[in-house]
Amino acid sequence: MCDFTEIIYDATEATKLILEKFPDAIIEDATDAIHDERFSVTLNNNQKNNFYILALKEGFALNCLCFQLMLMDSKANNGEKIKEWMKKAGLKLPDKIKK
Repeated sequence: MCDFTEIIYDATEATKLILEKFPDAIIEDATDAIHDERFSVTLNNNQKNNFYILALKEGFALNCLCFQLMLMDSKANNGEKIKEWMKKAGLKLPDKIKK
């Protein structure tokens, strides 16, 4: 199975939440000269959907680099996938994106 890696910024609390939900996650420090408190999390690719549901539910999705890129990539048509994650996270969809 392929691995899925996400970079998360300024999310020290998120590491605890991730490890509670995904005990097999590999978390590595990704801090560099420019970015403090940044880390990478690697999971099995089949855990990707559940990871983003957790990130949305717990409020750290916008700190995730790949999630931000998905939001910006209009050609990839990620909207339906993100709407599904939001619903599963128990978040109300704004009227503008319900359609």
